[in-house]
Amino acid sequence: MKRILFLTSNSLATNPRLVKELALAVKQFECTVISFKFYNWSDALDDEIKTFFPNVAFRELSAGRKPLIPWLCSSIAVRLSQILYPLFRNNLLLNSFAHSKRSFLLWTALMRHTKKYDLVIAHNLASLYPAFSFAMGNNIPFAFDLEDYHPGESIGSNPENEISRRKYLMAKLLPETLYVSYASPLIGDAFLSLFTDNFKKRHFLVNNSFLSKDFNITLEPASEKLSFVWFSQHISFGRGLELVVPILYQYRDQLSLTLIGNLNKNFYQSFLKEYDEVISFTASMAQKELHIALTAFDIGLAIELSAVDLNRELCLTNKIFAYCQAGLYILATDTNAQQLFMNQYQNVGEVVKQSAEEFETSIQSVLAKADEIKRGRESRSTTSKQLAWEHESEKLLNAWSLLL
Repeated sequence: MKRILFLTSNSLATNPRLVKELALAVKQFECTVISFKFYNWSDALDDEIKTFFPNVAFRELSAGRKPLIPWLCSSIAVRLSQILYPLFRNNLLLNSFAHSKRSFLLWTALMRHTKKYDLVIAHNLASLYPAFSFAMGNNIPFAFDLEDYHPGESIGSNPENEISRRKYLMAKLLPETLYVSYASPLIGDAFLSLFTDNFKKRHFLVNNSFLSKDFNITLEPASEKLSFVWFSQHISFGRGLELVVPILYQYRDQLSLTLIGNLNKNFYQSFLKEYDEVISFTASMAQKELHIALTAFDIGLAIELSAVDLNRELCLTNKIFAYCQAGLYILATDTNAQQLFMNQYQNVGEVVKQSAEEFETSIQSVLAKADEIKRGRESRSTTSKQLAWEHESEKLLNAWSLLL
């Protein structure tokens, strides 16, 4: 049996695209996954995910301060690389280590990894150079999944150098891949714009969708009120909730809001607590449980804010696909990517401009047609079937079959 090594700088729970790929690959290949342990809410979900893959070899690296020596070495490596970077801008190793501590940790782990593979698939930018280095050293192909446009993400310190590092790593290493998959049409366009000549390796869109069978569509209304839902890994600042929650609160007699995710206590105390009367909270849950839970709601909030960073303008999250496949009516902010998606699937919801006034108008509109929205669940879920993972995954199977 052929062997695939999956690499990610995230945990399993925070990298659902990898988990979906893994579920596809284990049917045909012997799989190994190297990921990170964060020592937080995601650990329990990681353990649950592993139970679904008894034949997969999992290895977790620590993203925390213990054990001390790897953490200390990685911290020193990052700092030295950032200091030396202005003098050695074209050094791949320095670019990678200066970008992320986890890149160093993955690279050192792979230096001691002796198992042989037929393909390496890397997720997240911090795993790109380690995957390249390991693949070249063992004379095997590697591939990369571009879930976000990394040069366009929010960057805290020294953004000019960090953007340059990210673009350099992508421009130099992605042409060495067997293929590049990406998570939205506009992320694909942005990555291809890094190359003055045509990108000569295989590249294709793999949408963030899920298996149809994961969604047990409930046709009965969940409640008399119009029920809204929003989910993310973290319920926190800067995710658009500040824009919409006060408006929903004004209509609390006619609607309800459920927030699903890991709740930031400071965010709750400083903002959400005031609107408790309209909000219910649910802790983060495994993907399949989440999909079942979503079908109990009427409207899904896809609140991406263009002001956050360029990546928010380009990305299509798990959220919008999960809402669509669960048959929810979607209120989506007008980022370029979401407008493109909603224009393509016009019966699944509506686009809202990113202002409180526009959201209030939209909330009033959906309340006026609440019965129609509740009745439309079945037709919306039918439209979403063409998006399902069983169709999207064929693209990966075709790419793997060429090699394996």
